[in-house]
Amino acid sequence: MAYKRKTYDVYEVVYDYGYGDGPDVLTRCTTLREAKEDCKAYIENERICPTIRKRRYPIHDSNA
Repeated sequence: MAYKRKTYDVYEVVYDYGYGDGPDVLTRCTTLREAKEDCKAYIENERICPTIRKRRYPIHDSNA
């Protein structure tokens, strides 16, 4: 029996603007490379330094 993955990874680019609401999710990416490119674009264009956060979400199997 082959291994079946139960979660999928999402990389979130987040930044806390300091308004007391906590960090805001700027973008969600499926690969770390995309997240790094987005983070670099925010640094160059908006002069902010967001962080990358890895989240795991369950895969809902429709056949179960």
